[in-house]
Amino acid sequence: TRKIPKKFQASPQSTGDLELQRPPRSSPQCKHVGFILDGNARWARRRNLPIQSGHFKGAERAISILKTCHKQSIPYVTLYIFSAENWSRSPREVSDIMSIVQLYIRKFYREAKEECIRVRLLGDVHGLPDSVRCALEKLRDDSSEWCKNNNSMMIKMNQNTNNNIEEYQRTVCLAINYGARQDMLRACQALLAKQQQSDDASKPSEITLKDIENHLSTAEIP
Repeated sequence: TRKIPKKFQASPQSTGDLELQRPPRSSPQCKHVGFILDGNARWARRRNLPIQSGHFKGAERAISILKTCHKQSIPYVTLYIFSAENWSRSPREVSDIMSIVQLYIRKFYREAKEECIRVRLLGDVHGLPDSVRCALEKLRDDSSEWCKNNNSMMIKMNQNTNNNIEEYQRTVCLAINYGARQDMLRACQALLAKQQQSDDASKPSEITLKDIENHLSTAEIP
């Protein structure tokens, strides 16, 4: 069994939060970390708790993860919350997950605004319940606006320095109703629709991987 490096092990005195040591200054900066929020139901079953309790615990841990990554100055964090395949779960469990997502999105809204965190949505949000979709879209749109205003202020503050404005930017990507294959399909459909509307459409053989990449929901994310 491969031993986990000590610096990635949870501290014995930990209260449950991730406690990663800051890498040496000579180490390259980590730009993007992704977390799959999996195992909530198993966690609950092992403790003879309702599955809903497991999803609540997972949501709390997700918020803790975001705070830890923020302290580590990681500019991009992706939380894989609900995959396109998760609709196969029981209607009751899906309903509970959606309610918890909506609750924690509202809780995260204030923190994201205070910390000037930009939010991006990955996946087909139009397939979500209206209340959840509206909460997510409001968080995304509002975060884009407050980050734009904050960046303008930072540029003015740092115009006579060598500081990089990107050092102040934090982005949280929420992958919900997301599937890689579905994302590639939507990218190809968007690219095809764009080609049909263009007078200078490319031949199928001229379409490149970069063209498809630019139409993915993860475009421009490192």
